[in-house]
Amino acid sequence: MNVFENLRGGKPYHIFDENYKREAHTEFKRCRHLCRLINSTDPDDKQKFYSLSRAR
Repeated sequence: MNVFENLRGGKPYHIFDENYKREAHTEFKRCRHLCRLINSTDPDDKQKFYSLSRAR
């Protein structure tokens, strides 16, 4: 199981745990990048907005 599966299952994690830092910080970075792309998208460019909002 990865960190996010364990968290969904109710398992607590210490924020200094190496697995947590590796997996969560990678996801935080990905989310920051997607937010920046979405926020800089022209509001009239619906196709780009929807493709970014579905990015995994």
